[in-house]
Amino acid sequence: MTNIKPHVLYFSKVLLLFFCNIFFLSLVTYAQAPSTHIAMQATLTEIRKLMWKGKIPQAQKKLAETDKKIAAEIARNSDFKYQEAYIDFYFIKGLFYLIQEEYSIAIDNFKHILPIAEKNQINPKDFTLTKIHNRLGMAYEYLSKYENALKHYESSNEYMDNVNHKIKNLNNIATIYRKLGELEKALKIHQEVLALRKRYCKDKPFEIAVSYFNIAQVLKDMKKYKEVLNTLNQFLAITKETRPNDKNNIGKGYFLKGEIFTELNKYDEALKHFQEALIYFSVDFTDKDVYKNPPLTKQNHQQNIIQTLAAKAHVFLLRSENAADKESDLLTASQLYKTATNLIDSLRFYYIADDSKIAISSDSRPIYEQAIATYYQLNKLKNNEKYIDTVNTYIEKSKAFTLRQTLHDASIKSNIDSNFLAQEKTLKKQLANFEENRLEALLDSNTDTLKRYEDSIFITQTKLRNLIQKIGETNPAYYQLKYDLNLPSINQLQTKLNNTDALLNYFLGKNHIYLLSITQQEKKIYTIKKPSNFDALLHEKFRQSLDFNFYNKSEDTARNYFTQSAFKLYKLLLHDAVEVLPTSIVNLRIIPDAALSYIPFDVLLKEETNSPYNLQDINYYVISKYNCTYNYSADLWFHNKTNKQPITGNENTKTLGAYAPIYDANDYSKDRLRKMGIAPDEFDLPHARTEVKNITNLLGGDAFIGDEANKKTFKATANSYRILHFAMHGFYNEENPLNSYLLFAKEKENREVTLSVAEIYNMPFTADLAVLSACNTGSGKVEAGEGMMSLSRAFAYAGCPSTVMSLWSLPDKSTAEIMQHFYSKLKKGNTKGKALRQAKLQYFKQHNNSMHFSYPIYWAGFSTVGNTMALMSPSINYLWFTLAGLCFFLLGILLLGFRQSEK
Repeated sequence: MTNIKPHVLYFSKVLLLFFCNIFFLSLVTYAQAPSTHIAMQATLTEIRKLMWKGKIPQAQKKLAETDKKIAAEIARNSDFKYQEAYIDFYFIKGLFYLIQEEYSIAIDNFKHILPIAEKNQINPKDFTLTKIHNRLGMAYEYLSKYENALKHYESSNEYMDNVNHKIKNLNNIATIYRKLGELEKALKIHQEVLALRKRYCKDKPFEIAVSYFNIAQVLKDMKKYKEVLNTLNQFLAITKETRPNDKNNIGKGYFLKGEIFTELNKYDEALKHFQEALIYFSVDFTDKDVYKNPPLTKQNHQQNIIQTLAAKAHVFLLRSENAADKESDLLTASQLYKTATNLIDSLRFYYIADDSKIAISSDSRPIYEQAIATYYQLNKLKNNEKYIDTVNTYIEKSKAFTLRQTLHDASIKSNIDSNFLAQEKTLKKQLANFEENRLEALLDSNTDTLKRYEDSIFITQTKLRNLIQKIGETNPAYYQLKYDLNLPSINQLQTKLNNTDALLNYFLGKNHIYLLSITQQEKKIYTIKKPSNFDALLHEKFRQSLDFNFYNKSEDTARNYFTQSAFKLYKLLLHDAVEVLPTSIVNLRIIPDAALSYIPFDVLLKEETNSPYNLQDINYYVISKYNCTYNYSADLWFHNKTNKQPITGNENTKTLGAYAPIYDANDYSKDRLRKMGIAPDEFDLPHARTEVKNITNLLGGDAFIGDEANKKTFKATANSYRILHFAMHGFYNEENPLNSYLLFAKEKENREVTLSVAEIYNMPFTADLAVLSACNTGSGKVEAGEGMMSLSRAFAYAGCPSTVMSLWSLPDKSTAEIMQHFYSKLKKGNTKGKALRQAKLQYFKQHNNSMHFSYPIYWAGFSTVGNTMALMSPSINYLWFTLAGLCFFLLGILLLGFRQSEK
């Protein structure tokens, strides 16, 4: 035996003990990780079962509990987010919201795990990535964001090697091509899918049937009616034979048949098929009488029922044109539309995410248009004012639902426990900060930082949604008030109008423009045939003529475009209504709709002219006769008021806070300047600083100029003033309105310079007026059923009752002049709308000898939105001199009377 020295033995024991400990710890870690993983997977399986059994409340509760466990697990072990259980949880959570039709929330969950799954990718054919991309495609498709959907479906295709999955995904891609109007591509891919299914899915006849249905849809769009009916009959025959209990899909087949016979003008046949579809979509309804409809309680496929009720109504509307009993068909259609739109209302309240509400508003537009057309025809037939009242209701239902609901919710918060409100405020503040930092990272192209803030936003949004759900569970009284969005009647609207006002409420439909004109004494409805070139007239002519880049390249072309389009738009949108208004009317309170939000109505031309010199005559413009102000809906106009008294100069709150930064192009990268779309030599706005000095001298208040006009200062001072004035750059993002922003001064110690729409949403303002003396603050993406998603709208969303906004990029010199005039008129006690009109007229008068500076691009870009009441009392000096003059006048009369009595 070999002798081992004691110190070597000791060292060996220590080494052995060390490796034993390492081995033991690794075993514990190995045991713990699978244990956590297995427990989590068991929970996820339980959630899946609850979802598939339709036990939604139980599944939602289990998801919220698991959310907390995962947060605790990540706090203990940050690497847990890269484990399969973590990805599976958020995938299931995304599926839950997808099933619940909360598509934007589903997208948040899928996008959250997409980069993690990509990082965990084991091989190029990773099925996890396939599933995530596929579900993202579905969610975007439901939100009608077809380009995004196509991108994810095609990405899903890259990771697929399973033929069955590839077939389904190709089917999705073809469906998107159909929705994008690329019918030949859609038909070719659907036919390819049918061939693959006949080859590989012989044991799955329903999948073959689905291909027949999809081909039938494309053939209908191509108006190949003979082929489509044969193809559709094959779908119905296979489905009824192999899946007789699949009522939803059989119902879709009959619905498509109804659509085909509607297009063929075979209305009785169409009604028969729509009724058959209703029977299949509904629970406990078998009546084939086309005048009967299912009870609306406990129905599973509400959206299908909405579409079918509306389709039936549309057939009755079309049939009424040549019917012997026209009124009967119109009344039947009206009742169907009433039922369908009531269902739409209940669905919109159900959603939490704004994107989902906007999507259903957009999908509902054709239904509202047809309902308006029905009641218009009834009024034309019976000359009954109640039908005009109903037109008003449908026009209002189609507008700014999300904005109205948000402001309504804010007004009833007193019914919520203060602890909930405090938690909500904290989470919203966190969310706003994360959103702002995310935007900064996006503009700086900092992908790592961007991802970090997107993760933080996702987690905070999840907490906020869980809180909102809890509020609903514990505050039934609040929820009852939440759903009570009573729209004002025309009679109520008339009580708020005086004899100088006319309310003009528009609905921009597919084929017609509807205009409801309301004065103190009258209400009239107009239908305007929408010209086929309307979009070109508005965008390629009118808007182009007021684009500075276009104008600077070719003044003559811009002027020609303007003179042609401004008069045509006047004839189309205003002429018939204003020609019959009482002579006392001077205020047009305009509620535009959709793309009409791009038009400043006061710059339209009342008379036709081919001479550019006539643009120097103010009498050609609507502004010469009318003061035009704007609102997002008549309901918001009716309820938009302030309890504050006009400013007299004696308040503790200061009148005005104005912000005008100095911009240095060297502070920004070339890439960021390019994203802003501004040349470095045009970046700074020196006249904006002069503007701020002048208006604060005029009104009193504080001017934050140069480095002082930073975001930190603004957030600290914003609620100290009755008026907030922003003389700075504004940028709008048409693709993602939440990324639109105001640009403050850059601070050395603080990199945040942008105030985004997302952050404004979460800043409750106490100011009465926000003047956005920046470029494009009233421009943005038009969302059907919501209107212009702009910076100006964000201030309304945050509770500011009035804004002055710009519709295009304005030169800072002319802006400074107009703003000086505006505040001067406002100080004299004029309403906000009247003060802005007078400011424009004064600018025009001073520059009408110049063909260049009198052109509307320099003076017509600003509009007032919201509450237009006077904000200021006339100055004390003005009142003093008026009273003194009155006293001297009365004294003179008394002296004169005294002398006459002596005689």
